[in-house]
Amino acid sequence: MSWKKNQKNNPKRDSQLVKNQHQEICNQDLRMRHEKLGFEIASLSVAMTEIRCRCVSPSNL
Repeated sequence: MSWKKNQKNNPKRDSQLVKNQHQEICNQDLRMRHEKLGFEIASLSVAMTEIRCRCVSPSNL
């Protein structure tokens, strides 16, 4: 019986669970931001390549 009582009210464990959940949410947020930035960098790289091609194309010389 005492084991079940301890299982219900364990502030230290509950606090750790909340910290773990918060950390997981932060990690997911960072992963999403990282993916978004990667996509934006790739898009900028393509745009810069297109600009360079236009600048050095024979029709502009």
